[in-house]
Amino acid sequence: QTQASFQQRLQAIDAIRSRESDVAWELMKNLLPAPHSTSSPTSTPRWREWTLDRNPTVTDMERRQASKEVVARMLGDVSDNGSRWQDLIENLGNLADDERPAIFQKLASTSRDTLRQEDQMAIWDILRYTISHHREFPTAYWSMSKSDLDELESIYRQFTPKDLLTQNLWPFSR
Repeated sequence: QTQASFQQRLQAIDAIRSRESDVAWELMKNLLPAPHSTSSPTSTPRWREWTLDRNPTVTDMERRQASKEVVARMLGDVSDNGSRWQDLIENLGNLADDERPAIFQKLASTSRDTLRQEDQMAIWDILRYTISHHREFPTAYWSMSKSDLDELESIYRQFTPKDLLTQNLWPFSR
């Protein structure tokens, strides 16, 4: 936790993004909601009063807004990087339902023809894994809805390699 306001924290993230994009990406990835995540309050000095509020609280609405802001920044930085797309797709199940459409839209508008083959394969692989994992456990609290999975499956088909050998190589690569 920090004494910085929400806007100050976003400004700090933006400053890091402009100077060190890889560091910023790792920071934002770790700021995404995660199951069973916890935080500890900032330690305060014993001999000096410097905090404005001894017990700062964060509401669910503020957490959701922070998540939306982080996702928006990640979508601005993901580009054609397969590894970054993997990070976003891996976290889809942890995001609120209203945060996913922006990711689906950006991913669907990404042309596989502009991607390097390894980036296309990374996206295709994580999509296949995510779809099958969520379909395997449809009643789990973390599982995405059928409509979200259907949309992901449509995007998955978009990234399917043209080469028949490559399409069928995945069972032997894990």
